[in-house]
Amino acid sequence: MCFLLSFICVVVALLFLFGISTPANNKPPADAAVVLSLIAVAVGLFGYFCRFNVLIRRKPLLRICNEGIEVNVIGRGSLDELPIPMWIKIVWLMLSMQGFKKQIGWVPWESFQGALVEGLRAMRTLTIHGTVAFPTFQGDQIEAKVTNRVKFCSSEFREPLETIALAIHEAFKHPASRRTLPSLHE
Repeated sequence: MCFLLSFICVVVALLFLFGISTPANNKPPADAAVVLSLIAVAVGLFGYFCRFNVLIRRKPLLRICNEGIEVNVIGRGSLDELPIPMWIKIVWLMLSMQGFKKQIGWVPWESFQGALVEGLRAMRTLTIHGTVAFPTFQGDQIEAKVTNRVKFCSSEFREPLETIALAIHEAFKHPASRRTLPSLHE
């Protein structure tokens, strides 16, 4: 739908630009063409952002494995921790291109310190504490960004966060049962 609206804005902008059509307010057609072009870019970028988030979320956000926990962090930005309106965060994610970023991280069981569910009912978060490594591969070299926690919102999961935290703690407490889980490298 966004791409259709963006396409219509481009077509009408071209009609104004080439003088085939004129604005109803008798202003220069180039002004209308510029405004419609800006609207087309904004709507197209928003549509691409939405499509990216739908397609990228086909892989699970969290996977409990034999060696540790695999986390799939999608579209996190530098404004996530700030108490500002969501629409500002979304606009910033699109303009800074941070919203189109996907990172896979690993939390080894040896460094896992716990999974904590906190917050009000509508704004609950799951925080996994431990050494979280987000590796990047450049040729034969591996670099990693390391943090001490990763946080997920309740809106990112279908299951209640308490159920997910309980499953993580059960896997952590019973190393023998983890042998049946898939490997991080599969």
